[in-house]
Amino acid sequence: MRTTSRDASDLPLCDPIVIPRTTSLVGNGIHRWVARSARFEMKLGRVIVAAMLLTPIPFFGMAEPARAGNLHVVSLTGDMYLFQSGSFLGGIGSYIDPPLSGRAFLTHAAGDNRRTFKFDHCWGDVRGLLYVKARLNRNDTVSVSAVLSLYEGKSCGTDDLEGVKILDPVRITVGATLSKKSTVNNTEFGSPDFVTVNWALTYEA
Repeated sequence: MRTTSRDASDLPLCDPIVIPRTTSLVGNGIHRWVARSARFEMKLGRVIVAAMLLTPIPFFGMAEPARAGNLHVVSLTGDMYLFQSGSFLGGIGSYIDPPLSGRAFLTHAAGDNRRTFKFDHCWGDVRGLLYVKARLNRNDTVSVSAVLSLYEGKSCGTDDLEGVKILDPVRITVGATLSKKSTVNNTEFGSPDFVTVNWALTYEA
C-alpha cells in the first residue's frame, strides 16, 4: 500500500490525534484507515470554515439608512422689493427692499426630503409673500419651485390677493445655482403697487 508524505503546514492548528500502534497486519490496516479518516475530517472542517468566512453576509437595512442619513444642503439669498403708490394713479410712492436669506438641510429619510422657505413682508397696505420649495429627489438632484403673491388692503396683514406668479419645478444638481426674478403687479385701476423678488438658491452639497 502506497503512502504519501505530507508537510506539517497542511495540518490544522490543533492538538494531534494520537492513534495507538498495533503489531498485527490487521491492526496496521485499521490504524491507517483511522488516521486517514481523521485527517480527511480535519481537512473537510477547514474547507467548511474557509467557505463560511469567504461567503458574503448581507446586512439588511444598512444601505438605505446610510443613504438617508447623508445631509444635502441648500441655501437661498436675495431681496424683495415692495412698492406702494403714493396716491390715486400713482404719485411718488415709497418702497422697502428687505433681504432674503435662508439655509436648509435635506435627507432621503421620509419627511426630511423637502423644505420650504417662506418670506412675508409688507409696506403700508402692500404685502408680498414668497414661498420657495426645495425637494430632494432619489437621484440626488433637487427640484425647486416657487410662488410669489401680492396682497393689498387696508392693513399690512391683508389677505386681499391681487396677483400670483408661479415657478414650475426646476431640477438642479450639486454645486448649481438657480437664479430667478419675478414681479407681480396690482392690476386694479389707479393702484400701481407691485412686488418684485430677486432670489438665488444654491445646492451646496
